Amino acid sequence: MVKGRGLYPIFLVRGKLESTDSSNPTRPGCFRDDYLLRGLLPNQEVTVNLNAHVDPADFTRLQFDPYLQLVNADSGQVITYNDDSGSGSSPFHLNSKLTFTVQEGINYIVRVTSFAQGGTGNYTLRLVDWYGEHLSDGGIANLARDLARDGQLSRNDAIAIFRNTKDGGVVDATELTDLRTLVSDRRSLMPNYVHNLSDKIVNGNVANQWYTGGGQTHEALGNLYAGSSADHLEKLIGKWFLGSDRPTADSYTTYQFVNGSLFQNGISIDDVAQGACGDCYYLATLAAAAVDKPALIQNMFIDNGDNTYTVRLYNNGVADYVTVDRYFPTYSWGDRVYASWGGGSYNESDNELWVALAEKAYAQINESGWLGRWDSTNSYSGISLGFEWQAMAQISGLTTTTRWSTNDMTQQELIDLVNSDRLLEAGVFTNDYGLVSAHVYAITSYNPSNGTFQFRFHNPWGFSHADLTWEQLMNTAGSIRISWTLS
Repeated sequence: MVKGRGLYPIFLVRGKLESTDSSNPTRPGCFRDDYLLRGLLPNQEVTVNLNAHVDPADFTRLQFDPYLQLVNADSGQVITYNDDSGSGSSPFHLNSKLTFTVQEGINYIVRVTSFAQGGTGNYTLRLVDWYGEHLSDGGIANLARDLARDGQLSRNDAIAIFRNTKDGGVVDATELTDLRTLVSDRRSLMPNYVHNLSDKIVNGNVANQWYTGGGQTHEALGNLYAGSSADHLEKLIGKWFLGSDRPTADSYTTYQFVNGSLFQNGISIDDVAQGACGDCYYLATLAAAAVDKPALIQNMFIDNGDNTYTVRLYNNGVADYVTVDRYFPTYSWGDRVYASWGGGSYNESDNELWVALAEKAYAQINESGWLGRWDSTNSYSGISLGFEWQAMAQISGLTTTTRWSTNDMTQQELIDLVNSDRLLEAGVFTNDYGLVSAHVYAITSYNPSNGTFQFRFHNPWGFSHADLTWEQLMNTAGSIRISWTLS
């Protein structure tokens, strides 16, 4: 017989196990009180605590040794059980506790019984879900619980929870603690990028010290703290989830919303064209990836469905994320200033955005400090000049190696690298053979048909490519370095 019904998610009852209660069919000689649980949500984590009361005649003893069972109400099968998981010193260690995750389609009974035959006495039974047990602010707990009923906390869920925290105009200490607990302990419910961006909001990041918003100067912002204003939190949400903290661009430019789509007719090396930023090392890496690892480019972007894209880069092999919007610096007549978006003016529907988005993301995440830049500002100038092996690792997450002169490798070794799917680039310091000095190229192919094995040095400008024979490469020994990924 079911003795009581629990109201989920928080249920507290004081009961008494008596000799007149029904016998426990799974523990001969023991009695039972069964509680049928109502209102459970799939995928929610529920904790059940069973504490026997102290014997009034002897405070060193409990009235009985409690034993806790979770039972399938339809089949009568014991799903799990617990004995002696109580906290504290003797005799409280004899109390019972279990945690389970609700599975859809199962009706649950919590059964109070005893370890020893014939055990009876008073007890307290408490059920609480993870949100009720670990979060103190009712508004955050209730909203997070409701949003997580589908088994995950999405990007939009995270934004909603953060914005709900601003209800009083200030983020107080309890709310901040709850946000940090939620981001830390509910990580398994969040896509990796959502956890990454949320962690930067609640636990801080070097980039939080400033907010630029595409302007020529930046304003002090700082990490979230107890007492932060609603505006402070909203700027952090914008910085990491909405792409509103745009990089500083040249003063003659104007940010415009750019029409088009992420990709047009697939990913091509011809999509890559460097602009007014001196980031050939980065654009050459995008060009190499377009040829050898197009899936890497495809998986670099998450389309958030609201004209923003979350972009993945790698910090020492670990994925890191930043969000960018579709606003880009333009000239007064509407054309792009920096990396190409494939079309012409900002308002043309056939614009292809992936290269410009990747460059903008690199400029924004530069403020986090791990790109290895001497200028770690959120700006296009901050990513001007750099090393191709760093960009390769930061885009691909792969280990790289460099030969500092073409004398350090063989012709066949270079041919094998070109034929592989490894990212392959050249840092050039000569103007010979149609090359541009102090520039980085992607090495994308070779032509053996005339016996000279001409290697294609693809210029990230989108033009002025060069084809060099092995003999010409030998003639420039010491002026060309070759870098590639190891896989």
